[in-house]
Amino acid sequence: MKGRVWLALAVVLLFAGAGAARKKKPREVDGFVYAQRVGATEVGQQGQVCLIIPNSKLKPGDPVAVISEGGVQQSQVTAKVEKSCASHPNSEPGDQFYTLQLVKSRLEPGTLGVGVAGYSGPFDNSEGFVGFNTLRLQGKPDYFSSCTGGEGVNLLVWNGLPHQGTLEWHRYYHLGYDVEATCTDADTAAIQQLEK
Repeated sequence: MKGRVWLALAVVLLFAGAGAARKKKPREVDGFVYAQRVGATEVGQQGQVCLIIPNSKLKPGDPVAVISEGGVQQSQVTAKVEKSCASHPNSEPGDQFYTLQLVKSRLEPGTLGVGVAGYSGPFDNSEGFVGFNTLRLQGKPDYFSSCTGGEGVNLLVWNGLPHQGTLEWHRYYHLGYDVEATCTDADTAAIQQLEK
């Protein structure tokens, strides 16, 4: 009887270990965990910036760099909110929602981009792309790009210039209406590779 109990326990532990082994580890480069430090940003109709990120540890006053096609803006967390502050339901399991206050200027309502939590520079501009690097640009900077497809925008962060470096982070941001597809085959292939 004891033998069967031990055998059953061993089988349970084996399956539990196999399930834990299949869990995908968050992407990390030199201590920078993309899932905790990079999130999607949207500027609302009143100019309020919403950050959607799977990180529950941000506090009011924490710096967040908001990077969009228009450049980079410094901001600070003003509050954590219970429900999505975005105009469309763009949440995934584990997402947290924060409102941000831009330090200097405003962004146009509807502007989408990425927020890099706990980062205020330096930044690099190369070939029309904004780059950031938590190693103070000693390594290869990460660059933001975006492309559209279906009913939304693919927000992308590449280690190295887009299509030349490695895609490290991706978020599909649903808009709720059809848009002209601008994603290239290289974008699509990189997204599929990242999701493996």
